[in-house]
Amino acid sequence: MEPEQATPRAVPAHELRIVGGNAALDLCNSRSGPHDGGTDIDSLTEAVHIVPWAVHAGVISAGEADELGRGGASSSDADATDLDALVRLREQAHAVFAALAAGADPDPEAMDELRRAETDAAGRARQVRVEDHYEYSWPASSRAVVRDRVAHAAAELLRDGPLSRVKQCAGCSFLFLDESKNGSRRWCSMEDCGREAKMRLYVERRRARSAA
Repeated sequence: MEPEQATPRAVPAHELRIVGGNAALDLCNSRSGPHDGGTDIDSLTEAVHIVPWAVHAGVISAGEADELGRGGASSSDADATDLDALVRLREQAHAVFAALAAGADPDPEAMDELRRAETDAAGRARQVRVEDHYEYSWPASSRAVVRDRVAHAAAELLRDGPLSRVKQCAGCSFLFLDESKNGSRRWCSMEDCGREAKMRLYVERRRARSAA
């Protein structure tokens, strides 16, 4: 009888590897799993995970996190709504960008939902002048600031690309924007999946030599 394999434990949201190159891809990577086995390890399961993840991923600053905390008492209903909305955005973004990484056309409904998410975000944004142009800005006093900034990041990636550089790691389910010079990046991180793949290849070659 083979021993039961331990169920993988979720990495705390504030300790996740931030390798996506875009906030929307990093949000997708907050739920992960094996390369060919779906996504089954969720690091965003409670509302209290949102702000630590957002600071860790660079979506908001530590100062903005403090401002959010000073924004008044939260309620369990409001917290649940915030989490549900962010998880829903993650599902939409993952459906779109995982399809693009696989060289397929994204589901039109997921695209429409992402577009609506950005439209809602734009409606809550301020326009702030930066040198000779204006940019959207979301105040940290808004409970929706995290999902609004992520929705905007997703929309910018879809509009500006390069979508051909959106890839899935060859060793896990993480999505990333390949910013390497020749576009040949295969791993979310050479220190993690890349090293593990090299080790597996080394073991397989040794085993093959021994068998020969």
